[in-house]
Amino acid sequence: MSSLENRYQKLIQDTAAFLKQEHSLTSFVPCTKEQWRAPVIPKQPVKKVAPQPSVPIAPIAKSTVPIPKQPPPQSKISKPLPELSQRKAVDTDEMADLKKLCSKELPNFVLKETTPNDEKAHRLANRWRLWREILPVAILQVNFDEATSKLLNNLTAAISQKLLPAKILNATELEKSNQWELFLECKTLQVIIANPKDLKSCPSLLPYYQKNPQNTLAKLGNVLLIEMQSADIYLSSPEAKRELWSIICKLIKR
Repeated sequence: MSSLENRYQKLIQDTAAFLKQEHSLTSFVPCTKEQWRAPVIPKQPVKKVAPQPSVPIAPIAKSTVPIPKQPPPQSKISKPLPELSQRKAVDTDEMADLKKLCSKELPNFVLKETTPNDEKAHRLANRWRLWREILPVAILQVNFDEATSKLLNNLTAAISQKLLPAKILNATELEKSNQWELFLECKTLQVIIANPKDLKSCPSLLPYYQKNPQNTLAKLGNVLLIEMQSADIYLSSPEAKRELWSIICKLIKR
């Protein structure tokens, strides 16, 4: 027997003596791996349960007793409300007491006797609809004859391709909707191109027109205005057309 086996045998003996002493074991028999096996639990056969016969469910018999009809709910308002025109006005003494109470309890609020005009509020609410149609260059059109439409369409295409995005706007519709103030406040708007004679048909726009006699530059509000002549002049004179394009290229910046 080698020294390693002797030491291993000695270790087993010391371990057995320790277990007998600590756990009060009467006997301790060492065995090999092959001698010790865990007990095998036999498998129990699975019993098959016979299916139970299904019990038919009897149908629910319909009730032959008629259900009485409930009357429709009656409105709590016994009398209809009168029309606004038929209602009595508030007594002047009651209004006076109400004004005194408001001035005492709410000194920072003003009680108005007339309904305020909400036209400006409607214009502000619809501002986004107008501003989304406005590009940096707006060409105002009043006359929609064939010659004017042809000239303005070609001019719009040239400006959009060479300089800045441009679009034709119907000046008559802006005049009818009274949206010149919102139009001129648009932050994307840089330049307006229009015929000064056509602007006379838009009286609401004329107060915004101003012209500097020193440099002959015109404005609508704070927006630069490039003035052009009638379409017949540019269609009959190539020189006038070149002069207009030169002015546009000089005043419109990318």
